[in-house]
Amino acid sequence: MKRMRLFALALALMLAVGVFPVADPAAKADAAPEYWIGVDVLNQRTTIYRVSDNSVVHRWLCTTGASSTPTPQGVFYLPEARGAERKEWFAFTNSYVKYAVRYTARLYFHSVLFKKKNDNAMKVSTLHNLGHKGSAGCVRLEVQHAKWVCDNCPTGTMVVIHNGVDDPRITSILGGPAGIETTPSLPAPPIVVGLTLDPAGLITLNRGESLQLNCAIEPANATTSLRWKSSKKKYVTVDDNGLVTAVGNGVATITVTASNGVKTSVKVEAVDKTAARSVAINANKIVYVNVGETLQLGATVEPATAAAGLTWKSSRPRYATVDASGLVTGVAKGSAKITVTTSNRKKSSVTVKVLDPNAPAAVAISQPGPITLHAGETLQLSAALTPSTAKSTFTWTSSRARVATVDASGLVTAVAKGRAKITVKTANKKKATIVINVVQ
Repeated sequence: MKRMRLFALALALMLAVGVFPVADPAAKADAAPEYWIGVDVLNQRTTIYRVSDNSVVHRWLCTTGASSTPTPQGVFYLPEARGAERKEWFAFTNSYVKYAVRYTARLYFHSVLFKKKNDNAMKVSTLHNLGHKGSAGCVRLEVQHAKWVCDNCPTGTMVVIHNGVDDPRITSILGGPAGIETTPSLPAPPIVVGLTLDPAGLITLNRGESLQLNCAIEPANATTSLRWKSSKKKYVTVDDNGLVTAVGNGVATITVTASNGVKTSVKVEAVDKTAARSVAINANKIVYVNVGETLQLGATVEPATAAAGLTWKSSRPRYATVDASGLVTGVAKGSAKITVTTSNRKKSSVTVKVLDPNAPAAVAISQPGPITLHAGETLQLSAALTPSTAKSTFTWTSSRARVATVDASGLVTAVAKGRAKITVKTANKKKATIVINVVQ
């Protein structure tokens, strides 16, 4: 009651002399705060007063608005926080600050500026500028001082912004001039230098399982927010508290990052016992089958618990086909790649070469050459195929019909003195040659 009467008396006195505007009383807290704040824009001082006796608790150097963007003077009451206010980091257009506490619709108490959301990225010039004007209307403080305001000055805390120690705005409350002597600076809040995850190493989880990761902060009394991230959400997810859940089949890196950029990570392998890790066709890389014949292929899937379901495919069905069970059928001479694929797209393949047992691999003329004939003589040539099962028609030709001719059956007739080559060719273009020398 004593503190409430003190506030009421001071407020009545200030209203009576009409020295400043008063903010919306609806912003005041239900219970009187323990402290109130004075901001001297002439001397660039922020003072924390105890409500009970107006004694000085802290007085710090600050930076208030520049001449073009002055800090408004008057009495204000800290409103309820909204958005990112009263949290560790607050973003402005081109900068970050820490521990922002709003005192008007768009102006704040906050720390000096940072280039990015990182304790090591402070704009040092704004630290050196404390004690001088230069803000856009906000009240800048050292980080630890801004944190003190954030932690100890709740909604409803009175803020008196005045111009000098003799400004009636402040003297009417204190009963005399305000001072400018600063108090010893508060200890700087510790910043995070290291993070350690428990458990560490490679973590293996079955699909559907979850595990809570615990993060130890060094030093332990450092204050920070933690941001969790998974490199492969299709394998492993992580929530805002470090709870990881295996949702797929693969390895993800889980990273935790402090607000100043310090980070650490751990690998989590999600194992889906129903998903294939690998598949292999039980055959050599190259297999053979004759035209019209079949060859049964099989495949081994790892792990053995993987769900069934294999898909077989031929790259060239005109040479070899394959059915759903892996049965290969030779269609025509040539080669095709047979591929088996699991339901999660693991693959293995072999090359099938289709042989035609009726197609000659080679042809040879039965008589050894060269052969000498007299003009007018004849000689019946014959051809042999390899393999012995091969079948083909033959085409016989002479390189010099004026020396020797050959008919469709391979009958050679010597015509005139000279040398000629007799060639036999199969339907699939295999050929053999013999030399005929014709003498008078």
